[in-house]
Amino acid sequence: MSRRHGYDFRNYPGASLQRRIRRAMQLERVQTISALEARVLRDLEALRRFVSCLPVNVIELFRDPLL
Repeated sequence: MSRRHGYDFRNYPGASLQRRIRRAMQLERVQTISALEARVLRDLEALRRFVSCLPVNVIELFRDPLL
């Protein structure tokens, strides 16, 4: 997803990300992470739904990336 759409979740807290992924799997009605990945990589609406499942860290919105 990072290369194709620019979303990089590597620094997202692991346990929280796992919960969000499981929730997205339920919403998309898929059984595996691979199926979820395939869907969000080919379907922009599925990608938007997935990203909306992830809360945004408010501090990240105001952090200057150059500092």
